[in-house]
Amino acid sequence: MRSQIAVLSERFDRFAAEQMACWEKVQALLQKSCMAPEVNLEVEEARFLKANDLFGGLPDEELATFLSAGRRVMFGPGEWVFRHGDPCNCVLAICSGVLEIRRDGEGDSGTVALLGAGEVLGMLGVLTGGAHRSSGRFPEGGEVFVLESQEFDRVIEQLPRLYAALTRSLARRLMGAVQKGDMSRARRRQLEGSLAHFDLATVLQSLFATDACAGCLRILDQEGTPCGEILVGEGRVVGCTAGELSGREAFQTLFLADNSDRRFVFEEKDVHGDEKTGSLAGMSGAGLLMDCLRIADEVARVKSGPLGDAGRILRRRRKPQEWDEPETRELLRRIWRLLEKEPSVTDLLSAGLDHEHLVLRVLHRLLEAGCIA
Repeated sequence: MRSQIAVLSERFDRFAAEQMACWEKVQALLQKSCMAPEVNLEVEEARFLKANDLFGGLPDEELATFLSAGRRVMFGPGEWVFRHGDPCNCVLAICSGVLEIRRDGEGDSGTVALLGAGEVLGMLGVLTGGAHRSSGRFPEGGEVFVLESQEFDRVIEQLPRLYAALTRSLARRLMGAVQKGDMSRARRRQLEGSLAHFDLATVLQSLFATDACAGCLRILDQEGTPCGEILVGEGRVVGCTAGELSGREAFQTLFLADNSDRRFVFEEKDVHGDEKTGSLAGMSGAGLLMDCLRIADEVARVKSGPLGDAGRILRRRRKPQEWDEPETRELLRRIWRLLEKEPSVTDLLSAGLDHEHLVLRVLHRLLEAGCIA
């Protein structure tokens, strides 16, 4: 089967080369007779296509022809671009925004990918027919270039370079993977969005779902000041920093923080964990997320009780005799000394102790044991 596909790929390339040679001869004749049309392609107009591997190498006149055959469509926050089961009747190119791909039609498996500007969808579906196997929406809003299937067929015939690039791309897909040399030339993906629309867990899961994806996820506040960064690669968190923290502590801090007014920026690049970022490659990204979700559930449960009252005054009653958590014994001693001043819950949480969830866990255990009131 693989040898047959290789032969098919060679035939595709040979046919595309012949078409390219014919087209170049026609272009030369047109230029000689001064019949070549002027191209007025604005840089911004085609920026999203130039970022795509398939279109990036095309000359401006071919990009202009491609763009003139379709239209741009704006989508508001939360609007669906396509739904599971819709017919594949057009090619879509993301101009701006982050498109969330979901597998709702298969038992709602949630977000499986996040796609940014320059990503092109639907070409294989248009060529083969059928329906969408997933759903796509813009949580934060975005713009899409839409090319209907009939127009796509016409444009492909007119643009031999695009035809050649497309046949090579499809041949590589049939053979299973892009060769290493092609990967080195691949466009670096970049995503940007608001964490009010994409929670941090969803963003990370979409990055972990692509084993070949590697890069840096930066978290920024409203002023654009970095709050921390997470290095991901091969389905794992390679390293993480947040202020003075690094490694697992930094990851938990970023994950458990209120990120609703923050933004994220992801850029693909080669990443390596070091002493500064704290190596986390020993645990899968999914494992770290599950650990943080467990902690988040614990914090929510504790805050649903007496410790949810931030102004509650805490008083010592009797010193705990035994403590079976070695990792929090030093924290217990520090909290017990602070409790002598009868602080509020807020005072304790802002006293420069360890992670909030550990402080709340210790206070919760002291309350249940009757050591504080």
